[in-house]
Amino acid sequence: MPTLLQKSLCGFAFPVLIVLAGCSSEKNADSSSSESKQETVITKTASSKSVTSDAVSQAKSRETASQAPEFTLTAADFSQEYQTDKETTTKKYAGKQIRLTGKVNSFHRAFTGGGLMFLDGLSSGSNSKRVKLDMHELERNPWTRAVIGQQVIVQGIFPKYFSFGPELQECRIIEVTGEMKPDYISAEQLSKALSTKPQQVDEKHEGKLIYLLGTIKDLDLENSRIELGTDQKTSALLRSEFTNDFAHLKPGQKIKVLGEYVTDRSDDELPELKEVMLITPQWPDGDLSPTKMYGRVPHFSPDRLVEAYRSNPRQFIYRYRNLGKPRKEKLTLADLYSESTNELQIEGVIEKAVKEEGGWSVYFKNSYKHEIICGFLLPTNKEVEVFKPGYKVIIRGGLTQLLDSGPDDAILLMVCQVIPQW
Repeated sequence: MPTLLQKSLCGFAFPVLIVLAGCSSEKNADSSSSESKQETVITKTASSKSVTSDAVSQAKSRETASQAPEFTLTAADFSQEYQTDKETTTKKYAGKQIRLTGKVNSFHRAFTGGGLMFLDGLSSGSNSKRVKLDMHELERNPWTRAVIGQQVIVQGIFPKYFSFGPELQECRIIEVTGEMKPDYISAEQLSKALSTKPQQVDEKHEGKLIYLLGTIKDLDLENSRIELGTDQKTSALLRSEFTNDFAHLKPGQKIKVLGEYVTDRSDDELPELKEVMLITPQWPDGDLSPTKMYGRVPHFSPDRLVEAYRSNPRQFIYRYRNLGKPRKEKLTLADLYSESTNELQIEGVIEKAVKEEGGWSVYFKNSYKHEIICGFLLPTNKEVEVFKPGYKVIIRGGLTQLLDSGPDDAILLMVCQVIPQW
């Protein structure tokens, strides 16, 4: 079984340096003891929708718009410049904020699960000349905001050290132009066409992204498989490695997706799409409210924490990891969790405490049997004394959760400290 440190750190895409100097739990505990006497516990009845999708989108737009681009040009000109003189272009744009205007060519998932959007480059539809946009983690599903063929304005950063082509990183959509609707085909229509003219259908769609709609017949997310159709008949098969996007769905729901048509099918008579991206319905807005506020720190019971997290994991992580703040190029654990806005605390009964090579892992009991794990790097002797099953404690720490985490994944807090009750 992986340790807490392995679970929480192995998936981060940014470099993490565990800095123990200045992060000692003993030091934190001493300061917390004096702070806790001054803090006032404020109980709040939180609204059922603390963070809505609209609010998140508006915050994203404001944040991006406030960063003035250092260069503004079309995607075609950017692509032309890069293809003409890669070395000069790289020196000119390295690490700079660039704003591009162009037409959406395609969408894909990065191997990390992040969203990729491509704009037409030198010539429409030319894959080798496309501009690659690696989207910001808060702009993870760009296919829900724009349509292939639609004009967009996007801002991002040119790679500082190395690039494989005309590309930007940490991209955000600034504006989408025009009312353009995807040309959807129903799963039933595609299935019927494939059964009557298989060669023509395969030649028309092979390797291309198509917009598909249908009704979920079966969800087998463990095997990355979704069937569309009715109880009597399967109309299409969808495959996606990033199943957390679909974890809120149920059989009988109507969905709209974008995916790549494949001819190497599991069933010759059944249409199949791979690398499927969900367009609608997205996760509903979650109830993220804490049990109460402890000063400025959100305070949860274990059950309330699980309920809030499962209601919409991505919104929960966005809120409590404070992802909207600017990031340093190199982060330490102290950087990630030192601010009070990044912290939350849990009051409950310890289920078990495990001493590991990297410190201690403390687990909270809860009615949902969901793993809630609090990691301690250098706990004080007093803290270790309460690391016993059945002890009621208040633990404060920083949420350590990837944005792609699913509703059943463990909730992880790191650089934790016990709020003294002695």
